[in-house]
Amino acid sequence: MDGGEDPCGEISENGSSCSISVHSISYTVSERTGPWWDVQSYYKKWTRQILRDVSFYMESGQIMAILGNSGSGKTTLLDAISGRIGHKGTLLGEIYVNGSQLKKEQFKDCFSYVLQHDNLLPYLTVRETLTYTAMLSLQRHSKEAIRKKVSVTV
Repeated sequence: MDGGEDPCGEISENGSSCSISVHSISYTVSERTGPWWDVQSYYKKWTRQILRDVSFYMESGQIMAILGNSGSGKTTLLDAISGRIGHKGTLLGEIYVNGSQLKKEQFKDCFSYVLQHDNLLPYLTVRETLTYTAMLSLQRHSKEAIRKKVSVTV
């Protein structure tokens, strides 16, 4: 990290329990309705709310399932809390780890999930696979910090 605290790193490394609290996550996207050459319709926008006031709380050792119909926002919720959404829409809400509120820039460093159709390299061990993935997604961390995170995970 850039000189600041790493609330997720200190939690996972000391071996104590961890709590995650998500409060009122909402995500809205807007898009123009017409092509650029039709000036009248180009400046009209439609807005769709994908997530509306989603909240949950969980502690380490718990298993949580996110259920819903196709298109109900399950993947969008995971993308929102793992920092994968980017600047495509408006994301509101708060996420706390052990009572400390995270900034949106910290989401990606604290949360991750495995895609349903993730490609794994069959000739790597579990530790090597986690290290490889961590090196790609945690580029701002030192190799030693990545090694510690992988060891705690394994």
